[in-house]
Amino acid sequence: MNIDDINKRAKLLIDETWQDSSKWHQNFDEAKKLLEGVLDTSPNDESTLINYGTIG
Repeated sequence: MNIDDINKRAKLLIDETWQDSSKWHQNFDEAKKLLEGVLDTSPNDESTLINYGTIG
């Protein structure tokens, strides 16, 4: 998956929690892990930083 795909996946995971709050912890943890993986290799990626700041 490329950075854009990862950011889209993280957004979808968080958006899904608005539909079903019981998925919050699972989706939050997965989204955070995905974004942290990007930041490990691309720490200055603006979209990822914004998304991480939104959930973090």
